[in-house]
Amino acid sequence: MLATLVGEPFDRPGWVFEEKYDGYRILAYKEGARVRLVSRNDKDRTESFAGIADAVASLKDRTLLLDREPLSVRRREAEEAIGKGSDHLFVSRRFPGGGMTAYREAARRGFEGIVAKNASAPYEERRSPEWLKVKVHQEEELVIGGFTPPRGSRRHLGALLLGAYRGRNLVFVGKVGTGFTDAILEDLSKRLKPLVRKASPFAAPPREKAAVWVAPRLVAQIAFQEWTADEKLRQPVFLGLRDDKKPEECRLPGPS
Repeated sequence: MLATLVGEPFDRPGWVFEEKYDGYRILAYKEGARVRLVSRNDKDRTESFAGIADAVASLKDRTLLLDREPLSVRRREAEEAIGKGSDHLFVSRRFPGGGMTAYREAARRGFEGIVAKNASAPYEERRSPEWLKVKVHQEEELVIGGFTPPRGSRRHLGALLLGAYRGRNLVFVGKVGTGFTDAILEDLSKRLKPLVRKASPFAAPPREKAAVWVAPRLVAQIAFQEWTADEKLRQPVFLGLRDDKKPEECRLPGPS
């Protein structure tokens, strides 16, 4: 179940408000002592997060599946299954009070944002209006549609050209040239070279001299200050690649 992004915090009867975490969304399958951790795009992450797999394996329940029940029921069952928790396992922490209080507390504590959930809603395997997210610090997953050549002492590439989908169109939202190390630039260059193509993937290509276009296959995690009025990123910073996200899932905020 994926949360829908909304622009403003809110209060709403019957809703609960939780801390928003950045990271991978993973399903844990427990069958006796055997545990598998699987990402949304069906990649096995068991070895990558061995500590979490071990923690799941130690739970008293032989098998556990929480689905198609209201959140209030699933939450209670999860709390009983996990118990007091550990360094690796805990239920999502809730804020006391309503959404406005939660938002102010998240901002005070430097959190990325909050997640609002309808306590009576069942789990759905889709992006749902029954889960809403409000960001305090802006981060987005964006598609890499090209790059600029390096300048001066920089090696491998200059800046990444980024986009997000509106309908079937990939809309250019700006470029990011900070947040890289030499090792990251080298790795990005190796990943992008096989994707180079002649035509721009953007519906309205940016006017970038010597831009190198690539097939829109890679997704980058980007932090930024805000969206401008013309739907561009202000002060973007590269945080890393997301191999658990499909490019088509990177959508512009607002109506599609």
